[in-house]
Amino acid sequence: QLARSVFRTDKTYLYLPSIDVQIYNPPNYQIAGLFIALGGIDHDANHVSKYKVTIRYNFYTKDAFELENGKWRKLCQGVSSSTLYAMDRLTANALFLAAYGIKFYE
Repeated sequence: QLARSVFRTDKTYLYLPSIDVQIYNPPNYQIAGLFIALGGIDHDANHVSKYKVTIRYNFYTKDAFELENGKWRKLCQGVSSSTLYAMDRLTANALFLAAYGIKFYE
């Protein structure tokens, strides 16, 4: 598994054929998908990083957790203006939108 480098990339894409709905039990969902990041390392446009993301969602409470190194990390903690907060929301929304056609966070 390659290191997640979303903070240093020029473009990051969700590979749609990789979408894997692992739990569908409304309001609880678990979705995995492969993100592909292009560029970023010394602005090398040919650099490609791939990373798999798995997120658990509770649609009623709007809580979401990302699986990182075998542990669940709650998304969107801290200051809403932070880069990590924004990336958490973008990642969670991308997976949920690809699977169900709606954003998890508004």
